[in-house]
Amino acid sequence: MSFVDGFRLGLSGYLRRNALLYLVVLGLLVGGVCLGATAVKVLDREEKAELVRYLATFLRGLSDGKLRSEPSVALRAACLQNLKTVGFLWGLGLTVVGIPAVAAVVFLRGLAVGFTVAFLVDEMGQAGLLLAAGAVLPQNLLALPALVLIAVSSLSFSLLLVRRHWDPDPRPLAEEVLGYGFVALLACLLMVGAGLLEACVAPVFMRLIAGYAMS
Repeated sequence: MSFVDGFRLGLSGYLRRNALLYLVVLGLLVGGVCLGATAVKVLDREEKAELVRYLATFLRGLSDGKLRSEPSVALRAACLQNLKTVGFLWGLGLTVVGIPAVAAVVFLRGLAVGFTVAFLVDEMGQAGLLLAAGAVLPQNLLALPALVLIAVSSLSFSLLLVRRHWDPDPRPLAEEVLGYGFVALLACLLMVGAGLLEACVAPVFMRLIAGYAMS
């Protein structure tokens, strides 16, 4: 079945067609989160102390209002970074050799999220949990689904390129690329939404929680 044919089956058909890939990608993401959370426990005393000092300086700057940035600048930076991730994964999908790199990107994103949340909670307790909920959760409610969507589509398209060598009547490649690009566009829209949350919503929560944490 071609990449485009999956969409013609509707949402349920598309999910069934890619169920295994979704399980693999979600497994990589969850595995990264779990390993990131575990990694906090194996930090040596000096590394942890350095991170704690950095965190305290950051929170003090938020609480004092010294780390304020223009929302437009923060929005542009957040969206650019998110869109680069989508573009990178989309490009990897055009090459069969990009499959391991796609898996690595997903795993490392989970690792970063898991480590950040676990470190905040481990060092700050309830205040850290609130900070994680305000600083990490909002944008990732959109960014992680977007990451999973483009990662699955990238893997699916790479496998399609492999199968085309044995397909006696393949669909025109340009049509397949167009369908693949449509998925990337959906992921980009989600990532822009994540950028909006990161630049406009998360900082408000972070300043409120920083004042509570430093009091």
